Amino acid sequence: MKGKQGFTLLEVMVALAILSIGLLVMIELIAWALRSASTSQEYTQAVFLARQKMEELLLDPGLKEGAVEGEFDGGYRWSVQVVEQGPKEIRFPPEGRWTRLMELRVKVAWPSRGRERSLQLTSLKAVVGS
Repeated sequence: MKGKQGFTLLEVMVALAILSIGLLVMIELIAWALRSASTSQEYTQAVFLARQKMEELLLDPGLKEGAVEGEFDGGYRWSVQVVEQGPKEIRFPPEGRWTRLMELRVKVAWPSRGRERSLQLTSLKAVVGS
């Protein structure tokens, strides 16, 4: 045959196999990107909620040592732990008022795709007494 035209069945089958593998890889990459975006959104929401709870603690003038927990809407749970650090009371400045240093730990946890995820924020607060 002089002018061979078209493709053989074998060439078409190989081309379809390569195309199928490429499409499967692309679909898996898209699914991975969607899962990553979802996880990122969950962490962003958790950070927002933890910062909100931390702000409440930092603005609380009657902050006491102890632990408390509760729930936010959307399946997020929080726990707060307040621990006094260092010497029980120091004067700051030396001739000034008594000051206590409190460590604040806010933990936010939530269920995500069959497992528990969490994050924790930690801060220090100087509580000034009389």
